[in-house]
Amino acid sequence: MTVNLDAGDMGLEISSDEHALTFHRIDRAAFVCLDSLINGSPLQAAMEGALLVDPLFDVVPVLRSLLSRGFITDVRAYPSLDGDCS
Repeated sequence: MTVNLDAGDMGLEISSDEHALTFHRIDRAAFVCLDSLINGSPLQAAMEGALLVDPLFDVVPVLRSLLSRGFITDVRAYPSLDGDCS
């Protein structure tokens, strides 16, 4: 697979397991979301950051990918960022 990182707003996610390296091309909004989550941001904040990059960003494929590859290992409840705790 060839990925030209100078070709536009694309990034490269590299992950590994005990058998191989895996490369996934990701767009800028997905990168912003993943980076926020990796750094401990709540999901809502990660989504809002991604939506600033791409107003049509859909978090479902990102979460589905993370879940299917076993990358989500901990889920915590945070108070709502808008103050609503319901």
